[in-house]
Amino acid sequence: MNIMTKEISYAPDAFRMLRGCFCLYKPSKKGFRKTRSALTTKIIDELNAMECRSPRERIEITGDLSISNDSNLNVEIRSNLADHPLVSGQRYNPKQIPLMFTNNPGWYSSGIMVGFIGSDAYKGIQFKRYNLPKLYEIKGEFGLASLNYRDDGKVRMKSSYKHIQEIFYERILSKIEAAQRTLMFKVANVQIQSEEAYQLAIKGQVNPQTKQTMPLIMAIKPITFQPPDFSFQVQCQNEQEQFLAELVNEIGIGLKSCARCTGIRLIQYGPFTIEHGLLQKHWTLENLIENIYECQKILNNFEKQYQR
Repeated sequence: MNIMTKEISYAPDAFRMLRGCFCLYKPSKKGFRKTRSALTTKIIDELNAMECRSPRERIEITGDLSISNDSNLNVEIRSNLADHPLVSGQRYNPKQIPLMFTNNPGWYSSGIMVGFIGSDAYKGIQFKRYNLPKLYEIKGEFGLASLNYRDDGKVRMKSSYKHIQEIFYERILSKIEAAQRTLMFKVANVQIQSEEAYQLAIKGQVNPQTKQTMPLIMAIKPITFQPPDFSFQVQCQNEQEQFLAELVNEIGIGLKSCARCTGIRLIQYGPFTIEHGLLQKHWTLENLIENIYECQKILNNFEKQYQR
């Protein structure tokens, strides 16, 4: 359904529609603040380019107010020049756009960012409290290691990778997943051999009993293996960009070589995937309103299922 079939030309109408959940696709090597600023600036510029409300009117009484004058006073309604955009400034500014992002992929990473805008911005706090798992697609390169574990850092080591076979690569990922799964149940204070652990495993998500900030890997699987390049998917919680880059380095060490990260992309966060994210070239007011409409439906369905 297209809610913009009738073009909106009146700014207050468009402003009222900026309310709800939306999803952006953040490009790589673009910081959180610049992403937020670029979106807000685009929204403000388009709102101010639309037809805005006219200046408010004021009542003006003219005539001689002396007691001796019996002439009638004139009451006139005139435009209030103090409310004119040339005097008071543009109708919309960034402070009038409440905006909250629930996740920050990081400067180096690309991927989706889920946000809440308008009077519903406070709902982003509740969505963040769900602590939903995120799915990343990570690329790496064997044979090189850098100071910051990424391909934009200074190389500190080189090693051979000819001995690495695909079966060894898949085996090291399985070992990482098994070790993290044990840790995941330990954090949840559940015996891994118990019926409770089995039921939690069926649900697919193990939530800790207490608030945890340590990164947890829930699943990891290989995608490609074409030495020196490789890639894999990892589902995790409480992660940071540096943790994911270090994970690539650990894979290289486990295979008796070294490796550095060449790409991190967040492809899913809770019910939202990269298909729902607006590319930077589509960060317009019209596309954002459309995206809010679609993402709000996804969020409503997710919350109904989550609360069951």
